[in-house]
Amino acid sequence: MTPSEVAAAIRQHSPGALPESVTIEDHYGIPAVHAYGVYLRSDIAEAVLIAAMVQDACLARWPGGDWVGNQKAFNDADHGGSLGAAYAAWRWARGIA
Repeated sequence: MTPSEVAAAIRQHSPGALPESVTIEDHYGIPAVHAYGVYLRSDIAEAVLIAAMVQDACLARWPGGDWVGNQKAFNDADHGGSLGAAYAAWRWARGIA
């Protein structure tokens, strides 16, 4: 998944989890966060997406803050890096096939 595809999936399945003022765009061949006319590096783009998915997944999986329940580990090495692992975990928490 590219950062742009992840951003689109977040917006599709969890409207409001990623602020509309933040977009993930191709900036000279590198994914970058674009917000208020400023481009930020690709690692920052991934960090923004991961933070949005972690917060949204926690709210989806444990809406009352109760951390007891089914838990699952998602390793970076199994999912192509930290963005892929966070995306897989977010999909699992949201119940997205």
